[in-house]
Parts: sequence; structure tokens; C-alpha cells
Amino acid sequence: MTLGIFGDSYADCINDIDEYSWPSLLYKEANLGGRISKDDSDCYGKSGTSTYWSYRNFLASRHLYDHIIFLHTFHNRWPLLPKELEGYSWNVHSHDVPGFPDELKKMNRFYYDIFDDDLLRFINYGVFRSVNEICKKEDRYLINVICFWKDMDTSITNYPVFYNINELSWNEKIVIDGEDLTMRQYVNERQNFDKRQCHLGHKNNKIFKDIMLDCLKNQKMNLNVDLFNSNHGWAGYDDSLYEIFEVKK
Repeated sequence: MTLGIFGDSYADCINDIDEYSWPSLLYKEANLGGRISKDDSDCYGKSGTSTYWSYRNFLASRHLYDHIIFLHTFHNRWPLLPKELEGYSWNVHSHDVPGFPDELKKMNRFYYDIFDDDLLRFINYGVFRSVNEICKKEDRYLINVICFWKDMDTSITNYPVFYNINELSWNEKIVIDGEDLTMRQYVNERQNFDKRQCHLGHKNNKIFKDIMLDCLKNQKMNLNVDLFNSNHGWAGYDDSLYEIFEVKK
């Protein structure tokens, strides 16, 4: 079995080689070939990129794999940017934020003049259709993961579709100074950098790995699963979060 993984930060494990991210854990399982390194990797996840960016990698590299996991990210991103800016596709709002490239700040002023919501959804859905059609035609087993809510018609495929991992990520919890905080509150509202591998604690990375492995080994089809509301024993609290964020329990 050969496995290629394509996606954004929910599949980015380059800084977590052989550690806790679900792609690293998945590749370590028996009978799963896979390389993860900064220079040579079968996991093409990269933080801040777009679905179309992942699609281009898929088109170029799919011939190497008989099994594919493709993560479809949020549609409201720059579909394509110059190579030096490709990790910034997620940021379409910053005009004057310190630390962001000046070139991107200039481009962002025109983002909503160039793209409307319907066009961006059209691009994302076009990628979804194409990836599923290509894998079916070429007899490659595919798992679709829609990182956010399911905002497209997925009935066109018999391959598994998992969605809403974003909501699962935001609802992991940590207690700080006696206060229960979701990751949405701690990371997003309090503006702490999200250091979690693939935006999940260690326990939920392992559970997600198990779900993917079960599908791969059993060639499951016709699944349509809301991950956040599924009964997979997700960990709300995870002691690994204290280590990850370097805070006291």
C-alpha cells in the first residue's frame, strides 16, 4: 500500500516528524509505506494553503500512490499565490498587519474585487469533483476530508467523506487559572498561536489516525461522517495541551 496525503494545516506534519500528528502516526503503522521529511515527503500538507494548491500537488504526484487522503480546506482563500507567498493563502484580510509580506498586503486590498463567494465555492467544488473522478477512473482508493462544514454536494461520490474537523479542533478544552477554555477561546479569541499538530491534541490525533487507518485497511465506501458529532470517543480535555502550549495545569 502506498499513501499520499494532500491538504493544508490539518495535514501539515513536516515539523512533527515521527511524533504526534495523525499523518506521522499513520505512516508508522505496519504495511504503510511513507516518507515524512523536510526534503522528501509523501505528506503534502502545508499550513495556510488552498484546496487548489493541494489539487496541483495531487495532479503532479498522484501516480506515486494507490491510496489518497485529500483534505479540502475553506473556500475563502487565495486559490494560488507566488511560491514565496503560498503559505499565506488563508489570510485575505490583512492590509496593515505587522509581519505579513508587503506584497500580500497590497494584493489583499483587491481580493474581494477579484473573487466573489460563488466563484471560490465553484473552484473548491470543481476540485472535489475532479479528485473523486480521477481516483475512480484510475482505481485509486480515496478518502475525502472536508476540514470545515460541508458546504457542497458530496453525493456525487461513493468514496468516504469526513467533515467538520475544524469544529472538533476548536472544541478541545484546556483549564487555565481555573477557567475552562475551548481552543476557540484560547487560540482564536485570546490570539495564542496554535501549536497543536494538525490543530489537534495528541489523543484526537491518534483517534483520527485510527479512523483513517480503518478506512484504508477495509476499503470502506459510502461514508458521510460529521466528525464533530460522531461517536468516536473524542477527547474534550487532553493533558498534552499543557505541554504543547507550555502552560501549567
